[in-house]
Amino acid sequence: MAVVIKMMSAEDLSDANCSKGFKLYILDPTHTYEFERLIDQSSFLVIKDQSGETVIDEQVTGNCYVMDSGKTIATFAAGKFVDNN
Repeated sequence: MAVVIKMMSAEDLSDANCSKGFKLYILDPTHTYEFERLIDQSSFLVIKDQSGETVIDEQVTGNCYVMDSGKTIATFAAGKFVDNN
C-alpha cells in the first residue's frame, strides 16, 4: 500500500472534526518526502520524484499525518518550533 500524507487545514477546529478541511497526497513508491521548517518558522511539505526533482512544495498550515497501510507512522505540526532543552 502507498504512503499517504494527510495535510489538515488551518481552520480553528479539532482534527477529529469532520467539518475540517484537508488534502491527501498519495505518494508514488519512488517519491521521497520531507517536512521543512524555515528560519522564519514557516513550514513546507516537499515531495520529490526519483530523480530528485521537486513535484510538490506546499506550505503547511495545520497538522500533517503520514500514514502507511491506514496507520499513522509520523506526524508534523506547523506551529513554531519550541526547544524544551
